Amino acid sequence: MKSPRTTLVYLLLIASTLTACKTLRTAGDPVPAEREWRTLLAQAEAARYTYEVMTISGRATAAFPGAEGGQEISVSYRIKMVHDSAILIRITKFIEVARILATRDSLFVLDKINRTWGAFGYGITREYTGLDLDFGQLEALILGHFDPVPAQLTNLDPRGTNPRRFTGMAAGKTFTYSLDTRIMRLTRLEVAAPDQAAVITYGGHTAPALLPQEIGIRVSGADSLRLDLAHTRMETADPADRKIEFSIPRDYDRMEPE
Repeated sequence: MKSPRTTLVYLLLIASTLTACKTLRTAGDPVPAEREWRTLLAQAEAARYTYEVMTISGRATAAFPGAEGGQEISVSYRIKMVHDSAILIRITKFIEVARILATRDSLFVLDKINRTWGAFGYGITREYTGLDLDFGQLEALILGHFDPVPAQLTNLDPRGTNPRRFTGMAAGKTFTYSLDTRIMRLTRLEVAAPDQAAVITYGGHTAPALLPQEIGIRVSGADSLRLDLAHTRMETADPADRKIEFSIPRDYDRMEPE
C-alpha cells in the first residue's frame, strides 16, 4: 500500500462515487416520462438481489494518476457482507496487507504494512471526495443496485433502446444511469459535479442472481482514481454465519486523516 492515507482513500473512492443524496420524491402527478421512469425504477427495485450473508473474492487493479509519478497497485480481495449490518474487506498481496470494516455508522481501517489503524465516521468521505456516503450506498455499489436516485428527471431515452438511459439532477450533480431492461440491472452510472466526475460500469452479470462480476470505476478530481474489480467467486453463506473477524493489535498506532 502507498501509505496509511492510501488505505483509507482506497475504500472511500471505491464507495463514495455513487453517493450524493438520498432518493427524493416529487409531489403531484408526474408527467408521462417521469411516470415511466418511476415504473422502470420500481421494476429494477423488485428485481433487486436479496441475501443475508455473502462472500465475494476477486482481484483489483487500482491506479492513482494524480500521485507523483503515477502509482498503480494490483491486489486480491475477499469481501464478507452481512446484510444491513457489516462489510468486511480483506486486501492481500501475497500476504494480507489491509483489512477494512464498514458498519452502519463507522469505517475501521487496519493497515498491516504500516501497523496502523483508524476509526472514522462516514462524514470523512466528503473531506476526501466531496461526496457523501453511508452503509447502504456502499452495499448498493458492490451489488450494482440503484442508490441514490435523482430527484428530478431531465432526460429519458426512447422506448426500444437498450440499455435505457435516464438523466436527472440532485444536489447540484447530474446523474446518468444506463439500465439493461432485459435483466433489469444497472450497467453504467455517470456522476458529474463542478469539482468531480465519476463513471462506474458493471458487466458480466451471471445467472441466476445476475450480479455484476466486473466493476470499473473512474474518478477525476482532487483524488483521481482508476479501479477495476473482477470477482472470481460470489456465493451466499450460512445465514447464521454472521461473525466478522476484525481486531486491532495493541501495538498498532492510530492513524488520523490528513
